[in-house]
Amino acid sequence: MKKILFLILSIVLMTQANNVQAQKITVEQANGSVSFFQDLNKAILAASDGASIYLSAGNYMLNDSVKISKRINLFGVGYNSKTEGGISFIAGNIHLNTGSDESVIMGVYVQGDINIGYDGSVHNILIKYCKISANISGHSSYKHTGININQCNVESIYANGSPFIITNCIIRYRIYAVHGGKISHNTLTYNSSNYNIENCVNSIIEDNISFSFISGTSELMKNNFGRDGVTFVDAANEDYRLTDDSQGKNAALDGTDVGAYGGSGFNPMGSSPAPRVVLKSIPSETDADGNLKIRIKVIKP
Repeated sequence: MKKILFLILSIVLMTQANNVQAQKITVEQANGSVSFFQDLNKAILAASDGASIYLSAGNYMLNDSVKISKRINLFGVGYNSKTEGGISFIAGNIHLNTGSDESVIMGVYVQGDINIGYDGSVHNILIKYCKISANISGHSSYKHTGININQCNVESIYANGSPFIITNCIIRYRIYAVHGGKISHNTLTYNSSNYNIENCVNSIIEDNISFSFISGTSELMKNNFGRDGVTFVDAANEDYRLTDDSQGKNAALDGTDVGAYGGSGFNPMGSSPAPRVVLKSIPSETDADGNLKIRIKVIKP
């Protein structure tokens, strides 16, 4: 915690000293060295295996030519417009290629896709507290294990034969072809004659709310609820908490609510555990005693 606060303070002081626009991206290499960027493409290319990249609130462009082929921890401040201090917004697709095993993506809004293993197998990825305007997809030519998607708001997830673990997510369309994985405590909101959960064989499918149909191995499907009798606090604004009189309230196998807000819960702000600066005030001059009174407010979710 102290190290991260020091990094944030360093960014603020460097910006003030040079009288330039605040640096938005901090890269902490695996060896502890720190560098600063405004361009996400350059930050990813400069990051070593095992590095952590911290995005402040702001908009970032990510080129399709930049692929992540090393272990990277990418932390944003959150994806909800109500997040204090703003959101971390990435315009472009994130590509997790071979070599990106054990990478983490948290607290970002991705205007595009997250593509996993389009050049070979990828393992042990955590995608958490993210909103993805399009899809998370694993390439069907390879088996990807340990892909854990938790508390995300995403259009669709295409496992394409891999054993993805999908928990406490809001899915706006469907989950497809999870083989040997787990689909638990999700809310799937697309209402049509198509399947919300399709071709998911040998996978645990339980405690979900699905507005449409589910296709999976029958003996592994338990306690899933349809649309009838399920009422939300404010579905029009994507608040999918269950009302007190709703079916599925306290009805999950673990005694919590079914759907995304049961189980381990759902973070609607998408804020990652990384601390962030929401207030900074640095005077241009010292006071009469020669002190520079700096005010910095840091929030740690």
